[in-house]
Amino acid sequence: MERGEEPTPEQLFAEFKSLVRIHLKQILKLDSKPPIYAVALLVAVACEQISRLFPAEGSNEEVFSKAIIEPHGVSARVGRDLFDVIRHGFAHSYQPKMLLIENEMVGVTFAWKKQDGHLRVGGIQRIDGHNFGVPVELDETGYRWLVIVVDELWRSLDAYLTDVETRVKAGTALLDRSALWPTKGPIRGTAAEEWRKFLDSRTVHANEQS
Repeated sequence: MERGEEPTPEQLFAEFKSLVRIHLKQILKLDSKPPIYAVALLVAVACEQISRLFPAEGSNEEVFSKAIIEPHGVSARVGRDLFDVIRHGFAHSYQPKMLLIENEMVGVTFAWKKQDGHLRVGGIQRIDGHNFGVPVELDETGYRWLVIVVDELWRSLDAYLTDVETRVKAGTALLDRSALWPTKGPIRGTAAEEWRKFLDSRTVHANEQS
């Protein structure tokens, strides 16, 4: 790309995809005390941003559902609710939300790389300070628990990113450039004065560098 030349939609999306892949793949290399919640939240946030970049893909809940949950044979209704459980649960309370299904409380728990455990329902036993998934008959909590394997969340997101990239290159997925750089503001009045004071006091000038 020449200097001053506007990046193409393909280039802009490739940069976004690269950031998402680098961050999540690096996190998923950690097998000792892995940050499970971080992966789940970043997958949900990535879907949220895709919904802004490509409004035709649907709302953030719809993107998450069709990209992450529905490929596993789960309904769109369940997928949309799980977006709220993960995105808003972690972002606002550092825990996934519980599901109240009529009169039944159902928990959502997360596993790192549990084979054949994704989107299965069972119980939980706590042993030596750690939760372990068990058949529902052996549960000690009084609830059923939906297990979400975060490695599977990433695999589904990665496949969806590749699909979107293909459609961007073909010109069938239209990227909204205005969604790339969200803005806080406008900041006016005394708040603007506080910001200018802060920025001016921290600005580095050429004659100040040693």
